[in-house]
Amino acid sequence: MKQLIAKQCKGQNPNERELFHETKGEAIDGILNDGFDDRYWGPNFGKGKWGHGAYFTDNPSVSHRYTEANPLDQTHIIYYNKVVLGKESILNELNNELISAR
Repeated sequence: MKQLIAKQCKGQNPNERELFHETKGEAIDGILNDGFDDRYWGPNFGKGKWGHGAYFTDNPSVSHRYTEANPLDQTHIIYYNKVVLGKESILNELNNELISAR
């Protein structure tokens, strides 16, 4: 994926950053074993405020707000990831019809 995005950026920096991602209990093992799989971001899996896709932030407090505590031990799971963003877009209005880059 990193090579694909670098190719799409044509000689520019592919914009790799270290970011946080929150998750709920049922997704922990899936992400750990298979990574962030966009097949699970489709219309049957709900839309976020910015459309379908994985959400990342540079602020762990923001991620923490979207986690759910494990009922057994009250822990929260947040992944710390290297993410290749490619070309970024700045959005000023919510739009839950957007889809993730492929």
